[in-house]
Amino acid sequence: MSRHHRRTLILSMGLAALLYPGVVLFADREAVLAAVEILSILIRTTGMNMAVLGHIVRADVDHDPVI
Repeated sequence: MSRHHRRTLILSMGLAALLYPGVVLFADREAVLAAVEILSILIRTTGMNMAVLGHIVRADVDHDPVI
């Protein structure tokens, strides 16, 4: 993948990562916050850590740097 395409992909993913939570919270903020409160902090932390670990493992397999 060319440097230009990689940069464009990273920028679009970053924009989506910022835009998606905003749209979800704007749609029904109370319902989203109530659903998040049901989950314990351990489950939320574990889920985020597993997502990050998945990215690290995929980057290692592709021999690409994570950042």
